[in-house]
Amino acid sequence: MSTASETPWAIGGIKWDKKRGHRDNVVIHNPILTCLEDISMRRIVQIFIADIDENVPMEKSLLYEGKPKFTDLTDQELYFELNIKHILDTHNEYRTTLLDKKASKTIGKDVHLEPIKIRDLKMVVVEIARF
Repeated sequence: MSTASETPWAIGGIKWDKKRGHRDNVVIHNPILTCLEDISMRRIVQIFIADIDENVPMEKSLLYEGKPKFTDLTDQELYFELNIKHILDTHNEYRTTLLDKKASKTIGKDVHLEPIKIRDLKMVVVEIARF
């Protein structure tokens, strides 16, 4: 039988094992929290989309910066509201004029960047407040 000081305990999905003296990132199923997460909650969010390739200048790497928005939509639903094709096409017109510095140096001639695909973009929804 283990004592209370040897028993692992958990707070917020992180399990702490006192005996071993470290924490394990463990998802602990909590039906109450799961139900709360499934309920649509109103929140204020802001969406950012970036091309994080190091060859793209910093001032041109942010493709989209949305205004703070009061919504009850999920992150996926918010992405579907954007005209991502237009954002992507506009950025790729510029991106394909840039040189891939590493490839150009390796090959010895100018190599331009390929158009970026949606899956390669960094898309983030920042939650400012939840109600």
